[in-house]
Amino acid sequence: MSTGIESWAGNVADIGPLYPFAGSEVIMWIVGMAFWIIWAIAQDREESRQYQKDIDRYTGPNRPG
Repeated sequence: MSTGIESWAGNVADIGPLYPFAGSEVIMWIVGMAFWIIWAIAQDREESRQYQKDIDRYTGPNRPG
């Protein structure tokens, strides 16, 4: 697979970006953090719901305590 670069002796600014979507790192970071925060909140809510369901099951009206 050729990158089209024959020599590194030239000016690096003339070569251009060496990876796709150069310049969008901040946007991708913001999207990733937003996704992670939303996922963490949803996970916490689901775990709390499951935990409360387990508590209700084990401390129901027929169980002592």
